[in-house]
Amino acid sequence: MSSARRLAAKVLLSAGTLALLAGLAEVALRVLGPPPPAAASPLGLPGILEAGSPFTRPDELLLYAIVPHATTYPWYAIDAHGYRTTEFSDTKAPGALRVIAAGDSTTFGLGVLEELRWSSLLRRALAGLCADVRAVEVINAGVPGYSLVQDRLQIERDLLPLQPDVLALLVTGWNDSTLVEGPDDAELAAARRSVAGKVSRLRLAQLLGARPVSLGAPPPKAQPGSGTARSRVSPERAAEALSAVADELPGRLVLGIFQSQEQLHASPDAGLFARRVAELAAARGVPLADARPALAALLPYPLSLDGVHPTPLAHVAIARAMLAAVLPELDLPAPRAAWCRAFLAASAGDIAAQAETLRGEGAPPAFRELLALCAPDPGSLDARLAQHDASLPPAVLDWDPLEGRRARTRSAARLLLSTSRSAPRSAEDEARLAELAAHVRPADPLVACFADEAALAAAPAPLLALARAVVIFGAQLGLPVQRVDSRRGEAALAGDPAAAVALLDAALALDGDDEACRADRAWALRRAGRRDESHADFARLAEGRGALADFSCGLLAWEARDLPAAETALRAAIAAEPAMGYAHQLLGRTLLARDRLDEATRELTLSSVLMGSAGEIPALLAQIEARRKELAARDPAGPAAR
Repeated sequence: MSSARRLAAKVLLSAGTLALLAGLAEVALRVLGPPPPAAASPLGLPGILEAGSPFTRPDELLLYAIVPHATTYPWYAIDAHGYRTTEFSDTKAPGALRVIAAGDSTTFGLGVLEELRWSSLLRRALAGLCADVRAVEVINAGVPGYSLVQDRLQIERDLLPLQPDVLALLVTGWNDSTLVEGPDDAELAAARRSVAGKVSRLRLAQLLGARPVSLGAPPPKAQPGSGTARSRVSPERAAEALSAVADELPGRLVLGIFQSQEQLHASPDAGLFARRVAELAAARGVPLADARPALAALLPYPLSLDGVHPTPLAHVAIARAMLAAVLPELDLPAPRAAWCRAFLAASAGDIAAQAETLRGEGAPPAFRELLALCAPDPGSLDARLAQHDASLPPAVLDWDPLEGRRARTRSAARLLLSTSRSAPRSAEDEARLAELAAHVRPADPLVACFADEAALAAAPAPLLALARAVVIFGAQLGLPVQRVDSRRGEAALAGDPAAAVALLDAALALDGDDEACRADRAWALRRAGRRDESHADFARLAEGRGALADFSCGLLAWEARDLPAAETALRAAIAAEPAMGYAHQLLGRTLLARDRLDEATRELTLSSVLMGSAGEIPALLAQIEARRKELAARDPAGPAAR
């Protein structure tokens, strides 16, 4: 062997020995050394007091991910994959259609129950439309705080192997446009995946002084007026990420847009991302689900829980837009696919041209049942609705566009049809129609099935029955056209409590069963100093069912100093509506009065975030600390915290 070869062999042997020793040292440090410090949750979600119950974990590619089966927030059921979704198999069932929803906290459904998120509503609608011909599953892979860079990486690594037939990516631009100091999301991702980044996270390298490229925590947010701030994702990087996803999912991608007006006011750059999404969708032929027009039509009605995240009503608007974009992309039998196209077109004003298809062989069984209920004699259905016939399907009782419980007082179609057959129209009817046109949005769903009001008035009975079935079927799918009174939004913006009460009185005169409006009136009456009238409104609400009824029971029990009853009712309200900030606040007060101080702190912290303002929270938290000290002074040997 030549001297050069001997030298090379010695070098290789030495390098191998060093590598082996380094590997053994790394193993020893990991086994015997102290554990690395836990990565702080990058989400900033409120209410975490239990250090042993983390919600996120570091992820080398994505920065962080949700801990599988995390129980930090009991109202968010996390599956084995770390997603807030129903459990699913990595292997798609033969013949099944798989839709995956991706995005940030809006897709995750922050602040709303699982069944009220847009992805869950989409799942229910697709089941009602397709289940008898194709099994359809919808997986929600949304993660709070994710940017489009993280979405792209998650899709490429984790979601593509799940074989989606359609991937619906909802873009808000909120996280992307957040201003930070330091590297942006793309630079962080590249640094984490680089050789230097991986080496820096070795314990041995850190022992020798290397500074690790961090996992689990994004760069700090920029301070106002910072000259070095930059967006987490630039519009150019966003377009690059979206283009890469479109390349990976040809014919299988749907893009969605959601932005609240409050969000755009707080971060005008967020609008740039919506434009980039729309431009890319048009250029690449990607279906676009743009919920903004439907939401804009509802303003100034409250559509945001906290200025960013949508209310359940806004989730319905998102789901309706997504359904219209996703349905045509699914591989359904030809008759059902044609029927679904006809259903979407009929709901948008083209029912006359779609009538034959809607009555044809492709109709879902549930729709045929509704059509049979409506078709023979609309008068008989009206009579049954007037008698509140309990044998009628709930969707008919609630959402029939002429006589349903949730539609009757706001049904412009009912007035138009009754007056078209008994001219002339009364002054009272004219005034009611004018009030509906001025304050109730969106357009009447039955009128919306026709080209215009004249076409509705001239429609023969079979076509009118078909239109009623179309509207009711949409509600049965979980996507009713919920009409709102804009005066409730105007009242929320009114600085004068008396003016707010007047607006809400006018709205309730139109629809006395609007419980959300009555709750707003009860609060406005309190602000105006009319507590007896406020108490009467809450007492009326307490007689009903649902979250508002439970909260009202809790409030009345609190005022009667029945603290156990107050706690029970308030917990029931929060279980039904987790984002009800004032329920969390009152529960915090109740727990403080019962000396359960840690629980009180949690509820008050949640309340301050959900209500968008600290309000009385700092003073209440100060009371908790004072009470904690008082209890410690009384019992020095007792627990430090309660």
